[in-house]
Amino acid sequence: MSDQEASFRRFVAEQRAGSLRTALLLTGDRGSAEELVQAALTRVWRRWRRVEGDPAAVLRRELVRGVTGWRARLLRGEQVVEELPDPFAPPSSRPSPALPRALRELPPRTRAATVLRWYAECSEDETARALGCPVGTARAEAATGRESLLAVLPAGGPR
Repeated sequence: MSDQEASFRRFVAEQRAGSLRTALLLTGDRGSAEELVQAALTRVWRRWRRVEGDPAAVLRRELVRGVTGWRARLLRGEQVVEELPDPFAPPSSRPSPALPRALRELPPRTRAATVLRWYAECSEDETARALGCPVGTARAEAATGRESLLAVLPAGGPR
């Protein structure tokens, strides 16, 4: 195994749970989340030699691109038939059962900004880079999403 392959395997092991949790919130169901993470990791692997800076940021960007891309728009007609809890989240940090449903009501870009900013705990700069937009736009999208969630979720808020 080459050093490049070994470093990518370490990266995948470190990022798997967090990226799957983020993808689950972005997509609303486990099967789509797993497919999204796999596709994003495949795209990151193809350019692994050229990745500069924070590879986790590159992976987040690919997750967002995957969920907001044209393929996702084609699949929006699918209905989630069962809501599954996030098995990777510790019990104290599991989101409200109403959260996936509320997130699905948000437009894809607003959903992505909200998940990255408030649940993946990315900074405003990291969120903007993942969305490929100015910081002000990312801030506005995340704020809009948070306000929408606060309006529909139980009094405890988005978590």
